[in-house]
Amino acid sequence: SNQDFSDQQEQAGWSNHWYTSNEDGSSPYDPDKVESMKWTSSPGDWYYTWAGPGEWFQVNQGGAGPGVKNHAQLWAVRRWTSPLDGSVHLVAVVDRSNPHGDGVGCKIFLDGKEIYSKLIAANSKEHIDLPLTLTKGARLDFALTPGPATDTAYDATGFRITILTQPK
Repeated sequence: SNQDFSDQQEQAGWSNHWYTSNEDGSSPYDPDKVESMKWTSSPGDWYYTWAGPGEWFQVNQGGAGPGVKNHAQLWAVRRWTSPLDGSVHLVAVVDRSNPHGDGVGCKIFLDGKEIYSKLIAANSKEHIDLPLTLTKGARLDFALTPGPATDTAYDATGFRITILTQPK
């Protein structure tokens, strides 16, 4: 995901979105209701990023920051659309190295079905390793949520996602 980060949606199958959930993030996820983020400079004009509605709500090359608006969770979603049929290996690292904040939710969906979910506490790092079988056009959605308290202070979270395929 980091190597293929671009100002173009669908670059190497990757696209950047946001999703509105309810206040505690418990509403069922619908992958057809994600909305595309907008390519823009970051707050402070330090770098370019995919931004959703609200300050610091974004997906950038090294991670993301979820948001909250009108008491609803806004999830930062990085999507990979499979160009192939077959087995892949998803390897990811989610890094919450900041010692502050109440943590973020990390969720992975395959065509809308949740296949991974964990609250990542402040000052921790999570390693994810999932073997998967995909069909061409399958959507893998990686969502960062503000967590159950909807407190987005210190929620910027690093992530690196790698999709390994069989050599041809």
